[in-house]
Amino acid sequence: MRRLRSLLAWLLPLLVLVGVGWWLASKPVVRFSLGPADELLAEPGVETFLLHVPETGWCVHTLASRAAADGRPLGADVIGRPALLSSGSVVALTPRGLEWRRVGNVIVPGGEQALLCTRDMLPDDVALEGTIGGKDALLSSPYQDGRRLFLVPGSPLTKPALYPVADREGQALVPAGAPLILARAARALAFLGQDGWEAWTLSDTGLAERAVAAGYTKPGAIFTPDGRSLIFPGKVDGIFRLTLDDGKVNLMCGGNIGVSRRTPQSWAFRTDPLRLVTPQWDLDGWLQIAHIHVQGPSRYFTMGGNHHYGVAMSQDGRTLAYVQANFDEKTDEPFVEDVYLFDFERVETGAEQIDSRDGGRPLQGPCFIGEHSALAYLAGGEAIRIDIQATAPVPADPSEN
Repeated sequence: MRRLRSLLAWLLPLLVLVGVGWWLASKPVVRFSLGPADELLAEPGVETFLLHVPETGWCVHTLASRAAADGRPLGADVIGRPALLSSGSVVALTPRGLEWRRVGNVIVPGGEQALLCTRDMLPDDVALEGTIGGKDALLSSPYQDGRRLFLVPGSPLTKPALYPVADREGQALVPAGAPLILARAARALAFLGQDGWEAWTLSDTGLAERAVAAGYTKPGAIFTPDGRSLIFPGKVDGIFRLTLDDGKVNLMCGGNIGVSRRTPQSWAFRTDPLRLVTPQWDLDGWLQIAHIHVQGPSRYFTMGGNHHYGVAMSQDGRTLAYVQANFDEKTDEPFVEDVYLFDFERVETGAEQIDSRDGGRPLQGPCFIGEHSALAYLAGGEAIRIDIQATAPVPADPSEN
């Protein structure tokens, strides 16, 4: 009997350990709360992301964050929204000017922050629009019936400088209320101008090159991952592409870019071959996620009597995050949306719902963080971080290629 008790005393903890290990291995996602938040800023492939905490201000989180206490406050003096550089560092407007603050791997002699542009160099009512090419900050200020644009080099090791975005014919002027799109991998930007979509490529000499898609005036433009082409809706139907190198406009494929009045625009890309993943309107008036081959046709990812949108793609192209809801595009009635994950290497399991939240709100995610399978989004006034567990791959659907 004593020997049996000794055996059980040794065996039971082992069985518990094995059971816990099996449970963790079989669980598809692991969920962490990062505390209260009402806005989320993130960039694909960047391991840093920003959360706005009510009554506290902006704080910086990284891929290592698992709790609210892991965030690093930016300070109460940040004006407007900060922005991320590809290094993971942050730029923000303060009463002192435009500041750089180290978060990522960039090492700067002498400190954790630097002044990129002093306040007396900046125009009145300046706003930080974001970053282009992952390395430089883009600012704007009111001018006539629109906004002028300015570039500030994002390196903390250079002398503070401010350059107007201009070509040989004059400065770029964004019409009031016009959408402004920033490229992530190139020093390029685009906006809907008076004559159509304008794409501006900035050079090291200060002057920019402008390409105009005259007559294409529908909202919904998207930069290709390399920032060398701009994708946008056709004049009547179809999806077109403007090549920035030569300024030529060509038909890319049929279909449409599903811009909704009630939901923020979203898109992602998969590679080999290059495919744009974004909502499209189907014939029944529903938003359905589509794979659009940049050199060819498109196909729907999912169909049904719901809207599917809010897409985000992991860097390895394996996991898609999106949201689903049922709402009337013509009314302002509140609606609820569900957050889903889909694994392209386990297509037989289908999509898995991981959360629900109030629908149609901007800056809520979902967003993938860094190169790994970590997802961040907001739900119920709280920031959620999801770790996606690795599973054994199964053969992919041949129709995806």
